[in-house]
Formats: sequence, structure tokens, C-alpha cells
Amino acid sequence: MITDERYAKIVEITNSRGFISTRELAQKLNVTETTIRRDCDELSKKNLIIRVHGGAKSIQYRNILSDRNEKTMKDHMLFSSKEKMQ
Repeated sequence: MITDERYAKIVEITNSRGFISTRELAQKLNVTETTIRRDCDELSKKNLIIRVHGGAKSIQYRNILSDRNEKTMKDHMLFSSKEKMQ
């Protein structure tokens, strides 16, 4: 599967489910979790999905949080940076 096909599949799955974990995407697409993380980072930059800790969330569901304290990757990275500075 080429990159563009994988991107399209990730967006399609994420939009149909609302949220999907990195692990489940990797299993469905038969690639590594590292590849999925990298793909999700790219798709997030293009505003096609929202990259969150542990997976990806559909843009359509941006205001809906899971039952755990969910942060976007951007928020997570910002928080981590502030902690390291202390």
C-alpha cells in the first residue's frame, strides 16, 4: 500500500469511527505503529484528522473527548516542554 492510499484509509476509518487507536490502525493496515504515528502527524498537519495521545480522532468529533483525560498531541508536547523547563 502506498502512502497516499494509507492516508486515505486512515482518514476514512477515523471519520467512520470517530476515534481509533494507533495499535488498531497498524493492525488493520498491516504496518508498524511508528508508521501510523508518522502518518497521523502528517494528516494532522493537513487538518484531515486530530492526532491525540494513543491514536487519531475525526475532525468531525473535535469537541468530543473520550472518557479519559484526552489531550491533543500539540497540547501534550507543550505540557511536556513546560515540565522539562522546570
